[in-house]
Amino acid sequence: MPSDEARNMDWDALCLYGADKILECRTDEEFYSTLESIYSGIIPMFEIDKGEKSAQMDSYYADSHDAMNPVYWQHAGVELSIFSNKYSSKRVNRENDSYSLNRFAALGYLPIVPKNDTLRVVFRVKSVPVDESYLSYYGIVLDTYNTADPIDYLTQLAQNEKKVFKAGTGWKEISYSVGIDTDSYENLFWGLYLIGEGECVIDYMRIEDSEGNRIASVDFGNLSAQENSFHILNEITHKYGEASDGLHVSLKNKLYEDKGIRPYCSIRLSGGQYAHIPMLLWSDDSHTYPMCGHYSPALWSEKDIVALRQDETVSEIADIITAWNVIKYFSPYLQGQNIDWNSKLRLAFRKALVSQSGKYEALRQLMSEINDAHISYMNFSDNYRYFFPARIKLVNKKAVVAEPYVPELQKGDILLSLNGNRSMNIVKYFTSLRSGSRHSKVPEAEAYAFNAQDSVAGCRIRRAGRKLDMNVRMIEAESYYYRLYTSYENLLNRNKSRYINDSILYLNPGISGLDEIKTMLEQHAQGSPVIIDLRFSSTFLIRYIMPLLWNGVEFYEKRPVTFIPEVSFLNTNNEVPDSGRKHRKSRKDCNTNIVFLINSSVISNQEEFLDYVKYNGMACLVGENTAGICGNINVIPLPSNKMVVFTGERYYSVAGMSGDYFKKGVDPDIRVIQTKKNIFNDKDLFLQKAISFFVNNH
Repeated sequence: MPSDEARNMDWDALCLYGADKILECRTDEEFYSTLESIYSGIIPMFEIDKGEKSAQMDSYYADSHDAMNPVYWQHAGVELSIFSNKYSSKRVNRENDSYSLNRFAALGYLPIVPKNDTLRVVFRVKSVPVDESYLSYYGIVLDTYNTADPIDYLTQLAQNEKKVFKAGTGWKEISYSVGIDTDSYENLFWGLYLIGEGECVIDYMRIEDSEGNRIASVDFGNLSAQENSFHILNEITHKYGEASDGLHVSLKNKLYEDKGIRPYCSIRLSGGQYAHIPMLLWSDDSHTYPMCGHYSPALWSEKDIVALRQDETVSEIADIITAWNVIKYFSPYLQGQNIDWNSKLRLAFRKALVSQSGKYEALRQLMSEINDAHISYMNFSDNYRYFFPARIKLVNKKAVVAEPYVPELQKGDILLSLNGNRSMNIVKYFTSLRSGSRHSKVPEAEAYAFNAQDSVAGCRIRRAGRKLDMNVRMIEAESYYYRLYTSYENLLNRNKSRYINDSILYLNPGISGLDEIKTMLEQHAQGSPVIIDLRFSSTFLIRYIMPLLWNGVEFYEKRPVTFIPEVSFLNTNNEVPDSGRKHRKSRKDCNTNIVFLINSSVISNQEEFLDYVKYNGMACLVGENTAGICGNINVIPLPSNKMVVFTGERYYSVAGMSGDYFKKGVDPDIRVIQTKKNIFNDKDLFLQKAISFFVNNH
């Protein structure tokens, strides 16, 4: 909506207010009247009637507006309040600066964190403010990196305003300290979060220990330096110029070239009614025209909005409205999935009205429809109170006890049912609340599916061919999370970087730092076998060890074809452009000296990297299919103050459209099928397959 009244509206509050008012309607007439009363103060010429066209708006656009400029929204992706790195939203001919007020400037990845120490984080910044107002900077450190998505955690900390600093128009060095406790992993994610309009420039960041020793640093003037173990998420400066970052800054002459284009939309409502909404308005220097007759930015009080956020039904409906709209226009993975998105919205409303569980099941099931493994939610872990007292592995549609936490259970037991619910039905329900490919949901289901609200649960297990019924004391969430954490840490410790059989170098970037990996590779004989285990980590470090793995290869020589939806009032069909899609590349024979271990936990930029490696024959991939989603993430801030993360950019394989790894992931060259026997014997079949590959090829 391009009106100045809409630009100044708190849309999250409006969504909550509107959802509450609509729920009070008992007839269609009340519904239409309520819509008009809410929107006529924000949308000029807004009307609801039975006509498919608006005579009022046809007359408005037929008039001469030579002394004015057309104002409308143009989006290349949607620039929301976080992660606006590749996405741009602009009200053409009305604003010169980025619409987004909040954004990440950089995300740092530190592979080694000293325990029981205090780290000092330093960054040097300056701002080019708008209207003499300074940007605020949030400095954020993640002192734990667990199995949860670090991006989610980072976003949550940003919302909680953990560290706030001000930067001036001149260079300013800002620092803060954070303590690292004994329970932290040996990985640290941290970043800089920006609040405000204008341009930000960052000179450098660094991390020092308590004795002043520099642990890591990044010079933004030389991002390619190998010592920089950082992943830069988005452009450091973001300001619209005359070309508006490639967006269409003037379509004035286009408006009347195609007589079939109406600069307003007519949305069909129930009962044969239509809502007519202008998508383009004319403006002078002072205001968009026409002005709304009774504009009031305060239809509600802050106290009202706080109360509505606490109403589970109202807040979930408001969240569904917001998330549904963003996904409809800006999810590149919604296309081609044959989903009736309108009917899914109606179904989600019905579920939200009857659920009242506080678990946001309607919203979660709606978002799970699009198979986007990046999709995740904030603040949903509170739903889990108790867990089944064992670590579970799913093997051949069976829930196998991999690690018991109470003496009544044994390793290798098969959980048949919990509280009368069959284990596979529990998994089916749990995964219905998760987006992504089937195999990408498995790790989460193994960890979190078997939960309950009561401290004691009845269960049926199969042990040595016999069925046993028993009551088990469930384990409290905090204790369960700690056990998972400890189990994962023990798993990492068992898989430290080392030599196997004196000749095979095994590297685990999930626990080894950059310096350790570089030293081991430099001392390793050229052409000798190397195994890189990606099951426990991201590939942020890969770009820095690529030259040591493959002589002369600095980084990807070719990037996959990508697509970001572009939307304006002239174009809302989001078709993928044909240019660049038809590239095909035959797979080369794989290198027999390098193996990557992969599974469904490998996701996003890791898949981009592995796709490049596979189709250039640079290594052999051993394991399971990767998660099956790639592209920069975007975050939808919701009216309830929760958030939904989704993928805003679609990646295509270097093999072309036929090799698109959406949903299926990157295929392994040697597939590993996990069995109950391997779990019972605690065998790492992935590693064994990799070793056998070297034995058979050398």
